[in-house]
Amino acid sequence: MKAMVAAGLLAMLAAAAAAQTANSPASFSPGRLSDGKTPDFRGIWQVRDTAFANIEGHAAEKGIAASKSLVVDPPDGKIPYKPDSLAKRQMNARARATADPSLKCYQAGVPRATYLATPLQILQSPGNFAIVYEEKPRVRMLAPGAHVIGNADPNDASVPKIARIARSAERIAAGPEAGALEALVDLCSSHEGGARALDHTCIHAGDYGTHSSTLLRRGARREADVLRFASGAPCAASYEDLTPLLRALD
Repeated sequence: MKAMVAAGLLAMLAAAAAAQTANSPASFSPGRLSDGKTPDFRGIWQVRDTAFANIEGHAAEKGIAASKSLVVDPPDGKIPYKPDSLAKRQMNARARATADPSLKCYQAGVPRATYLATPLQILQSPGNFAIVYEEKPRVRMLAPGAHVIGNADPNDASVPKIARIARSAERIAAGPEAGALEALVDLCSSHEGGARALDHTCIHAGDYGTHSSTLLRRGARREADVLRFASGAPCAASYEDLTPLLRALD
């Protein structure tokens, strides 16, 4: 009798293990690009959740469905905010009904545009990756003068760092043309701006930082146009002259 009970228990455990294996999600192995190495993510994709509002778990509210947290690390599903950052996040949430830029029909920025429930297209080749969003491009006419474009609207004076860089760029633009580009390179490579790394022109804050920089000068004549690009932090990477690309676009 004991042997039969033991055998029955083993059979039950084996059946449970088999069921668990059957219900486990299969590992995903994406296709590869022509190099045989790079995962192929080309195609039309669409997000179907409420990450555009909150990637943490949240209750339902007007216009937003309830959702579990999309954060898998830490295991509690919470973003490990610093106290001042959490206070800022809560302030933004309270003011969402009037302060959310999307309510004013402003184009969403990155990464929020990726979270919206509208399709996006991924274009890819080995070494290149681009995302095309459904929202149509926004055209902004810039008057003659110096302009600073960061993670905000051009010359957004509400961002202290942008305002500070813009003032310096305007002084350079108002000075002699000779040496102006070199002065702008020095400005973009600067680590001035205060004690916080995030306030520096060239940012180095752990994994977050300045990974590229572009300098564009548009002259009264096309021949005077200049385009320079640094494919790394400008304090370390040299600016490459890409002016021939402007000629190709004419």
